Amino acid sequence: MEPSSQAAPPLPDHFHSPMLHAGFWQRFAAYLIDCLILIPAFFVLEFVLVIPLVAADASSTRSSSWRCLSSRSSPRSRFLPTRIT
Repeated sequence: MEPSSQAAPPLPDHFHSPMLHAGFWQRFAAYLIDCLILIPAFFVLEFVLVIPLVAADASSTRSSSWRCLSSRSSPRSRFLPTRIT
């Protein structure tokens, strides 16, 4: 296949202009706005996802601990192998 003899189309003007970066105060203001949006969102997610999981784990741990405390066998017998008859 032969190489194309047509020249590539010129780049748009925004590729030729110098890049402008935001200054310190603009970046600081953007950071504050991000915090104002993200902190309440993460707070809501924590209540929706994390706290129910922790509460479920705590309730299952309490019930299993209570079962161990309320069992009539000695604590040592729980770790000894049992005979299968």
